[in-house]
Amino acid sequence: MPLNEEVINCEVAQSSLLRKRLVQSELLATSHNSLAEEKYRREYSYLCASLSSLQNIYSPSPHHPDCADKNMCCLNVRRQSCCEAPSKHHHSTHCCVFYENETNASTSSNTWLAKKKHFRDTEEWKIKKTRILKKLRALSKINLAMVLSRMPMTAIYDMTRRVTMHDVNADIDNDYDDENDADVNDFFAPDSSHRYHNRQQYTIEKLPDKVLLHIFQYLSAKQILQTGQVCKRWRSVSCTPMLWRFVSFRPNYGGIQVSQTGQDHFLQLIGTRFSELRICELATDLITPNVLHELGNKCPKLQYLTLDFSTAMQLHDFTDLQTFPSRLKSLTLCLSENIFLEGFLRKVYTFISSVETLHIIGTYEKVEDEEEEVYETVNVFKLKQFLPNLRVVNLWGVPFITDEHVDAISSNCAHLECLCVNYCPKITGSCLKSVLQRCRKLKTLFLAHTKLDSNIIKQVEWEKTRIEELDVKGTEITSEALISILTRLSHLRWLDASWLENMTDQVLEAWQNSNSMGSLQFLNLDTCDSINEQALVDMIKRHGHQFHGLCLGGQHKLLEYFWMNMIPQLKNIRVLVMGIAEDCCPKVVAKIHVDQFIDCIAQNCPRLTRMEIRWDDETLRFSDKSSKFIDVLRMKCLMLHAIVLSDGQYYELVRSNFERADRMSVVRTTEMCRTGLLHCSRYFTQLLFN
Repeated sequence: MPLNEEVINCEVAQSSLLRKRLVQSELLATSHNSLAEEKYRREYSYLCASLSSLQNIYSPSPHHPDCADKNMCCLNVRRQSCCEAPSKHHHSTHCCVFYENETNASTSSNTWLAKKKHFRDTEEWKIKKTRILKKLRALSKINLAMVLSRMPMTAIYDMTRRVTMHDVNADIDNDYDDENDADVNDFFAPDSSHRYHNRQQYTIEKLPDKVLLHIFQYLSAKQILQTGQVCKRWRSVSCTPMLWRFVSFRPNYGGIQVSQTGQDHFLQLIGTRFSELRICELATDLITPNVLHELGNKCPKLQYLTLDFSTAMQLHDFTDLQTFPSRLKSLTLCLSENIFLEGFLRKVYTFISSVETLHIIGTYEKVEDEEEEVYETVNVFKLKQFLPNLRVVNLWGVPFITDEHVDAISSNCAHLECLCVNYCPKITGSCLKSVLQRCRKLKTLFLAHTKLDSNIIKQVEWEKTRIEELDVKGTEITSEALISILTRLSHLRWLDASWLENMTDQVLEAWQNSNSMGSLQFLNLDTCDSINEQALVDMIKRHGHQFHGLCLGGQHKLLEYFWMNMIPQLKNIRVLVMGIAEDCCPKVVAKIHVDQFIDCIAQNCPRLTRMEIRWDDETLRFSDKSSKFIDVLRMKCLMLHAIVLSDGQYYELVRSNFERADRMSVVRTTEMCRTGLLHCSRYFTQLLFN
């Protein structure tokens, strides 16, 4: 069936592959207006120019006629095999190539195109192309190096900055084009040059206020005040109430200081800037009737309030106080040594019934003489009547707190879950029996550094309680009392029994035989010198797989052999403390190969988050190759974010290794940081203060 050229010209595109195949097979006549013909003409012109240059090179010499004939013969052969047919518009005096008819010309051009396309698909052409590109790149690098060697440093910096900016903007434009539809971009999008110009204008000044507000939320209160000094727009954003949800006005603890002359302006800001306030800490100078009145009326979302009276010399007159924040969940009172708060608390009793967490922070750290007279600055017996919803009570370091006060608090707190009386020297434990009977929901009991009576402790019905966390650190209870407690607490998961002289092998053996260690996950036996190595080996072999935190520091008997055998048993460990400080006696004489420790921990403890090694450089044995083992630890324990080491050469080695990996705050010294298990408590966040 003959081909209809008119239909083909209308239906088949000029640049389509089908038209090229029809022309090559001589089924369709070529058109001078087609795109393919224009391409052929350009290639033909290029070949003509090349052949004219060759003709000049091989032109016959008058002195060698034979050689001239030979060159012309060779040139004619090349012309016949390589050249295209010229159109009538391309005849030129610079090219001396002629064909006798147009048929031979079209056949020659088609043959040449086929050979050219076939050659591009061969492996030989790909190899040659790769070699050529490599040579070009090498030459370009050499030329660039020669140019850079003669350029000043300022010009090199400016050039690299421009190249980097160009690459970044090119990537942005590519991402922008990929995200949008092609047709929509063709119709709506501006020209690429305008878009590139717009990209250069995208700075932080162009960000909307909502984005700036989200960025400012990661700043502290002092940093937000500094950003407000940049410009008027940033000042208006920094005054947004959403940024002022947590504010501390205690300069001694890193808060904002309000001068005496600025208190009137501070009262005005409470209703505007602090309308979204949720957590507030007030120093003594700001605990005034006017400030508390404004907080109660204009801060409806305030839930956590700290009132610091520790530096007070005299209280303000609260006779006119009529309003106080009434939706508090947590109230913290920092007591003074000789300032009585009954006059102030009498005005706020009716507003604090919603409080669930009560902190009363005493003056334990300030007491210099134990025989000094202690004043009861807070009436606990009256305070407990207005706090029926208490869940967490923290009486930290209050010297006048006795068992009677604790018993009074428990009489009106049926929902009590956590009781902390750490550093209360007058607590003997006589209140525990009644407290545990009334507060059935009590799970956490902290009795650290109290004067517990062993005989009273034995009389408590521990088996009927739901105690999960117990702290008896630094007490003087006997081994029999410890056995009585531990063997009857079947739900215990967290125990701090550090600094106990009566924590012996018999206690551990009786505890294991009672099958009460099935739920234990966190154990602190720091500086328990009465425990031998074999007792700890038996305990770890039986229950090491369930430990998430283990502190065995301060024990000079536990050396390299013990830890190399016990670390493989601690597959799920997250917090690990080992070693003895350099100022502790007796002094460790044996050398510790720390590289073996590090490698063993890296291979067996992938979930490790905190680790402390207290041995000093005189005890540890390491070398320049220790960095390889540290690399393994850093790559294996990906959750590790705290390593505490004794200050010395090994500390500097580990620190530099982690800093090269951009982990600046991981390695710390024992002089500035200590590792414990308190952060593993369920009520750790509720017990935080200051």
